[in-house]
Amino acid sequence: MKLKYRLIAALLLTALCFAGLGRDVYASEDIIHGMYQRATDFPQGDLTRLASVLRKADAGEEITLGFIGGSITEGYNASSKENTYVSLVHKWWCDTFPNTVINLVNAGVGGTSSYLGVHRVQEDILAYKPDLVFVEFAVNDTFSEFGMSSYENLIRRILSAENNPAVILLFSVNQNGDSVQAVEAAIGEYYKLPMISYGDAVMPDVESRSIEWEGISSDVVHPNDIGHSIYAALISAYIEEVYARLDTIEEVSEWTLPEPITFQAYGDAHIENSYTIQPVESHGFEERNINRYFTGNWSAYQNDASITFVVDAMTIGMIYQRTEKGNFGKYDVYVDGKYVMTLDGNYDVRTETETDVVALYFDDELQKGGHIVKIEKNPQSINSCFIIVGLLVS
Repeated sequence: MKLKYRLIAALLLTALCFAGLGRDVYASEDIIHGMYQRATDFPQGDLTRLASVLRKADAGEEITLGFIGGSITEGYNASSKENTYVSLVHKWWCDTFPNTVINLVNAGVGGTSSYLGVHRVQEDILAYKPDLVFVEFAVNDTFSEFGMSSYENLIRRILSAENNPAVILLFSVNQNGDSVQAVEAAIGEYYKLPMISYGDAVMPDVESRSIEWEGISSDVVHPNDIGHSIYAALISAYIEEVYARLDTIEEVSEWTLPEPITFQAYGDAHIENSYTIQPVESHGFEERNINRYFTGNWSAYQNDASITFVVDAMTIGMIYQRTEKGNFGKYDVYVDGKYVMTLDGNYDVRTETETDVVALYFDDELQKGGHIVKIEKNPQSINSCFIIVGLLVS
């Protein structure tokens, strides 16, 4: 068996026999070959950055792997942290380079898209100076100019980091085969990035019933331990293949970004919280650390609660926390005195997420200016509780 299929065969044969019709079906090299070929059926792109990371690890120099994405990257539905695709990929690096320190930064946050990702990437990923960053937002992003732009802005911010990290794009999928892979892969091809599709690997076999979806996931989107092991095997096999042919990949000292293809509004996007910004007016809100992902929150506790901020920005968004218990209130949001939307602090756990993100303001001219953001309890709301996790500003 060729080198690039050796690792994936070893990992997949054990996993897949529990996911479908039996071990004999998966003993075929054709099945393994097909899954890997589909997962990596993209233009090769520019491998020089990835090759540089592999050479660095091979020389025993310390490296850092970064992962940013949604709940799949966070590891939801895996039985343990060690069984997530992130940990399994990290293990491949540690096993392959036993004399090298391989650091891991997992910045997966459940239920979030690249819109929040581009606002938190500096603090959650780039601050650690990663050598290689995996990006996974295909099931949480949307088919829209807004989603495409936030994703491209995220990719550009990572590629523009001072230490020139390598980037690998990952494409997950839900049970219906839905994702925004087509949009994100187009951006990946434009930037000549390595890409790996878990969706393309498994969905043809799911549709043909060679693999049962229930064998690789216990809900409509999140891989179980078997799904995570398949995901990790695909990624690790790809990197192993690149490692096996390092001598054919040239070393490049400079790498210039092409011109952007969407509007660039998030070059300095970040999150403001109670540690970094103070409201100009606040009534019935207190500073508290409540959200499990982000500190410096504001919590409403009075019937007539309201809070007002002044921010200098071209775009403004907000992260807020919700509850499935039904005891949070509804709050109206105004920007520069104009009503924008009403936010409900309650959510349906079957279809929504606890931490939600909304865009509130966008300057069409991409010019920064001072703006007043006011959040106040809706007069018709029965409950008063509401939690502002942070403001998204760029």
